[in-house]
Amino acid sequence: MNSTLKAAALSVFAFALTATTPAAAMPTGAMSNGDLGGHWSPRLHALIKYANLTSEQSTQVQAILEKASPQRKSLRQQEGAIREQIADKMLSTGSVTTADFNALVQQDAQIHQQLVNLTLGVAVQVRTLLTPAQVSHVAQIHQQMRSLNAQKRALLNENAPEEETENGQ
Repeated sequence: MNSTLKAAALSVFAFALTATTPAAAMPTGAMSNGDLGGHWSPRLHALIKYANLTSEQSTQVQAILEKASPQRKSLRQQEGAIREQIADKMLSTGSVTTADFNALVQQDAQIHQQLVNLTLGVAVQVRTLLTPAQVSHVAQIHQQMRSLNAQKRALLNENAPEEETENGQ
């Protein structure tokens, strides 16, 4: 098994052991300007939150989210079930190899891709509702956040201790 698949299997296992995600714990409900009524993705959340939606747009966005929610819920349940199977297999008696996880990791990756595609589809639908001024405003905030993140990375790298290698290089 290649190293990427091994890393994926281990990360899925680690995730399965930490089990409940904040997304599963978030309540669903009415959406006010920027409140998704459940967890979608940080980028979709930012698109909605910072767009300063009108009440009509909020109603339309809520309808889009409600329409996609059953599919999202089903995919999240499938994802959770697969991750539980990975954890059960990892914690079973006897030896295991990375090959024992190939099919489960592949299923997990496929479901994850379906979730990404669903969220992207929802984001595109939401974006079509926005005015050019709203898109511009969200883009400006996105650029500011990108700049702040770059500054944070630069600061953290600047203050990080030098790593020593075993070869002295």
